Amino acid sequence: MDTPIEVTIRAQLARWLSGALSFNEFWGWLAPLQFAVADDPPAKRLLYQIIGRLDEYDNGDWTDAQLREHLLALLPRESVAEIRTT
Repeated sequence: MDTPIEVTIRAQLARWLSGALSFNEFWGWLAPLQFAVADDPPAKRLLYQIIGRLDEYDNGDWTDAQLREHLLALLPRESVAEIRTT
């Protein structure tokens, strides 16, 4: 079962991937969480998975489409289906 912070992180990730948030809005919200998840290992792992994928993208390891697929893989199936139809 996801922790409350994990649920919130995934919800914000879904909002960004669906276009409801700009990248700057998403990153501005996400970056400070590095300090807030110290006592929540599952949320910390999810946060660093997202940051790691963004860093790999920034290094040129992924195309836009590949980054999107890697990030979609971190969301529940029902969220992914909803995002892909928007």
